[in-house]
Parts: sequence; C-alpha cells; structure tokens
Amino acid sequence: MDSRNGDESVDESEIALAEKIIEESYEDDGDNDDEYIPQKKRTAAAPSSSPRRSATSSSRQSEKSPSAPSPKRSRKQAARRSTTVTSSTSVSTNGELSDEDFKGTDDMAALFLDGYEGYFDQHKTREKISTTPFSRAPAIEFSEFISYVDQSRGYFKDSKDFLTSLYRTMFTQWFFELSQGYSLLYYGIGSKRNLLLEFVTSTIPESVPVLVVNGYNPATNFKELLNSLIHILVDDSVAKLPKNTPDLLQTVVRHLDSKRKSQLRSHDFVELKLPKVVILIHNIDGESLRSDKSQSYLSTLASIPEVWLVASSDHINAPVMWDAAKLALYNFLWHDLTTYDSYAVETSFEDPLSLGKIRTAAGNKGVKYVLSSLTLKARGLYRVLICHQIETMTNELHGTGNIEDQRNTPGSLQFGIEFKLLYQKCVEEFLVSNELNFRTMLTEFLDHKMAVLTKDSSGTEIVYVPYTKETIETILEQDLID
Repeated sequence: MDSRNGDESVDESEIALAEKIIEESYEDDGDNDDEYIPQKKRTAAAPSSSPRRSATSSSRQSEKSPSAPSPKRSRKQAARRSTTVTSSTSVSTNGELSDEDFKGTDDMAALFLDGYEGYFDQHKTREKISTTPFSRAPAIEFSEFISYVDQSRGYFKDSKDFLTSLYRTMFTQWFFELSQGYSLLYYGIGSKRNLLLEFVTSTIPESVPVLVVNGYNPATNFKELLNSLIHILVDDSVAKLPKNTPDLLQTVVRHLDSKRKSQLRSHDFVELKLPKVVILIHNIDGESLRSDKSQSYLSTLASIPEVWLVASSDHINAPVMWDAAKLALYNFLWHDLTTYDSYAVETSFEDPLSLGKIRTAAGNKGVKYVLSSLTLKARGLYRVLICHQIETMTNELHGTGNIEDQRNTPGSLQFGIEFKLLYQKCVEEFLVSNELNFRTMLTEFLDHKMAVLTKDSSGTEIVYVPYTKETIETILEQDLID
C-alpha cells in the first residue's frame, strides 16, 4: 500500500518534468493543427517498466512524432481561432452589415445617408412644385389691392421700426465713408427710398445741393440728369458747352480736373472736404438706367471727387451690369439695407395687378393701339381669327374645370386655325384678294406678338392668338365690334 502510494507520488513528479521538457522541445516547432492530447493521459497510457523509463520514452516518442503538437502552440492556435471567429463577428457587426442584420431597426436609413452617397440619395427626389401660373390668380380691383397694401404695413411694425432705428445709428459711418471718396450702394429686401432720403437730409449740410434721381421712373434718362448738374459743376468760365452727352460729360470732367489742380486748398487737414453735389439714385438698376451706356456715364460721373453718389438696387442680377472698369470708377461700398417696406412708390409707374400676367397686359393695352393704326380690312382679319379661336376654345373647354379656369386658359396650338382655312374665310368676307396680301396683313400681327404662326406635328401651318380666352373676348368686344 505504501509502496503503491510512493510510486504514484514519484510518477506525478516525473510526469510534470516530462511535460516541461515537451513544452521546451516544441516551443519553436512548426504549425500543427492536430488536436492537443494532454501529456498526462498519453504518458499514463504508454506501458513502461519504471516511472523514469516511462517518462524518458514518452519524451523521446514525443520528439520523434512529427504530429505531436506542443501544448503552448495548441493554446496559441486555439486562441488564434477564437480571435478569428470573434473578429469576423465584429466585422459583421460593426462593418458592412447585411440587410438581415437591420431587420426591424431604425438605424438603417441613418447609416446609409452618411457621406457623399447619402448626399445624392437625399437629393435624388425633389419637392413637388406647383405648375399653376401666377396669371391664373383671381383678379382683384385696384382699390382692393391698395387696402391690402395699407393693411400689410401694420404687420410686424415694431420689428420694422426697431430695424430702422438700428440703421439710423449707421448714418455717421455712411457719411464718413462718403467723405473718404467711396460711393455707397444699398441692397436688400424692401423699399429703401424713405430711409435713404432721411439719411441724406439729416447728414448732408444744407449748403450742399442734393439731386434725387428716381431710377424706377421709365422716363428718367442720363441726359436730363447731366443737364441738371451743369449749372452746379461748371461755372461761367466755360463759354460753350457741347450738346451731345459724351462730349458734355468729358467737358465737365476736364473742367473740374483743371480747377482742382489750380486751386490751392488752404483749409486744415481736419476740415472736411464737402462735395459740390450729392446724387441720390433710387434703383440705379431701373429699366431706364440699366443700359450699358447709361451705366458707363454714371460711373464716370461718380468718379469725380466733387460728386458723392448714394444709390440703391433691388434687382438680384444688378451686379451683372458692371464690369471691372465700371466698378473701379464707382468705388462702391455695399451695405445691406433690408427694411421689408412696401414698394408702393417704386411700382406706381406700372400696374401691380399685371404681375405675372405680362401677356395679358400686352393684350389689353398694346392690342388697342396696334388695331387703331391698322386698316379696316386688317382689323377684320384679326376679328375672324379671334372669333374662330373663341368658338374653338368654348367647344374644347366645355366641361373641363370651372369657368374661371376656362377664362384664364391661354391660346395655344390646340385652339388655332389652319393657315389655309383662315385665308379662305378672309376671302369669303372680301378682306383679302390674294395670298400675298393676306400674308402681308398677317405679318403685322405676328411682329407685334398679337398672333403666332407655327406648324403642328403633320407640318400644317397653324395660326392662333396667344392671349387668354378672357382677354380675347375683351378685345373683341371693345376694339373689334363697332
């Protein structure tokens, strides 16, 4: 009993020594993916006559066996396999995920909308925009329009007044910028007319004349502006002034240059150099001053040191009018002067109710003057064309939409009349005698955009009036029926 226990204790120590020798001998051995068998069981299974010999033979057998894996290596390989499985699972979880991983989750949309791909994905669809033109808006009377405008002035009045008070604190800054040789250009939403008038009247000394130019007035032109400045900028020393605008402007520039060089300025440096005149232009981008020639003249006038220029612009494409040379002469400082005030004065020279109804306005106004200057036969041709189109539009639009939509439907190829059929109708009413005479009279209406001559898909010439059904009926009642 005791002997057996002693052998077992010796055997235990020998096995531990054998395992240590095996681990050291296989530490740098090649990779082997065979399953690791514990040395304890392997040694116990091998027959031996003595414990030491058994351990030694077990050690030699392990050294000779190429397939025997090392315990440390096997643990490393097991760890490597575990790491591989874990990393693959991690990539599957945090990297490119399949659709199955996102079933029932709300993070899928947020994930795929990141980066440049998400930008294009978000912008591939656009919001639905109404295709109804502004010309189909319900018509209102001018008195009703004025009442709406007056009512709108009370909206956000406190906020507008506060904004205006902030601009008033900038008056001294703007005056200083003018004194340093800059011209001032104001932009922004809302009428700037009242605020600029207040700035000029409150900061410019009374001894300096101020010329206010209403650029929104279609009758405004540069020649009248320059003629108003001649008696201020040019004294009696110039005996004769040219009549044409370019030469007159150059004469003014040369006269002021020579006078500036000859005069000796004796006042102190601190004393402010006041101009001879201040020009305030409301809407320098108005239609009457929008031409390249007018802008060239204005920029030359603004480059004179004796002239201060204060201007406003409201068109979004106003900077397109000026190239580098004009901007250098203007020497603008740009200021945002958003006031949100109504353009009631600026739009007083045009019908505000015709906004978005350019063709309708042309039909009501322009057609009347054109027809009054034509012969009775030419007016009869237009009457035949209009009567046929009204009849066609009435038949085609019957039962489609409400009455208001039918009245606002513009003329198109669908409601036109064939060229040969129109010619035949005019011949029957003794309005024309041949096709050449017919084409000559029809050309008058085509040139004034009162009629359109085009071809349909089959190549047949079609003539139609481009105005709405309501406008055509008005023209027929007021201008063509005696």
